[in-house]
Amino acid sequence: MDKSNEFYQEVAYEIYEKRGTDGQDFDDWLEAERIVMARLSTQTSGKKKASAASGKKKAGKQV
Repeated sequence: MDKSNEFYQEVAYEIYEKRGTDGQDFDDWLEAERIVMARLSTQTSGKKKASAASGKKKAGKQV
């Protein structure tokens, strides 16, 4: 099993435990997916901003 799937399962299980065993596993999985995608989006945008800032600094040194 790859790490991303493992992470989804961990998040979904945490949601399941908080909600209780009411048979909404599909909803728990969708909520886990939303949470994971939001975190990945935040991490990705942070890396892009850092990379862009680094590129600007490098470009400034060359001029």
